[in-house]
Amino acid sequence: LDVRLRLDELALKGSDRNLPYGAEASLQGNPEVRWSNGSLDVQAGRLLLTPDPAPGTPAMSRDPVTLAWDQLRWSETELVTRGQAQGLALSWLNAWLATPAAPQGPLPAAGLAGELIFQADWDVRLPLHQQAATARPAQARIALRRTSGDLALVTGEGPRAERIAAGVSEVSTVLELAGRTLDAQLRWQSQNAGQIQADVRTELAPPTPDATWAWPGTAPLQGRVQAALP
Repeated sequence: LDVRLRLDELALKGSDRNLPYGAEASLQGNPEVRWSNGSLDVQAGRLLLTPDPAPGTPAMSRDPVTLAWDQLRWSETELVTRGQAQGLALSWLNAWLATPAAPQGPLPAAGLAGELIFQADWDVRLPLHQQAATARPAQARIALRRTSGDLALVTGEGPRAERIAAGVSEVSTVLELAGRTLDAQLRWQSQNAGQIQADVRTELAPPTPDATWAWPGTAPLQGRVQAALP
């Protein structure tokens, strides 16, 4: 079976009353989609995701996120994808993590205000089958970095509240998978909220006939953390 489709227009809107917000998706361009012999291939394209907050959702950015992919191929044995996401707002995550105990989200509860905008890049070749993992070991890199914005440390309440700019200059994290070895890196640099450098390495369990990729409890874990906090 060989099926080819060209997407000229795609617009979706979804929400769930149990979630803090939904989203509107709008396709940019007209990529070709091909299904052949159990493999799905999607040509390069872009998708705009615009948040649609539910009533009572904590304040959050309503600017869209742009998802752009250069390559996307999925089959029963392997996932191959490369692309970029721009405009990821920290306030989206804050709204998602809001609870009855912290209705405005964990950031205000921790005395933080402001917004950070991130960009993500990924380049992934992930075997999904035991034999595929043996023939072509996994190779993946996912990176997230701050592109703009800052946070403020809020002390006190009401008219006596004071805001001290954190002076964030760098926030980044990188995940790299080579075969079974996973390396994680975290960097935080700021003028008034300290500096953190962390590097961690561990081992993942590749897929088996009965399970997908997993992080076993017996996996080795080693790393180094350097921190200078005010």
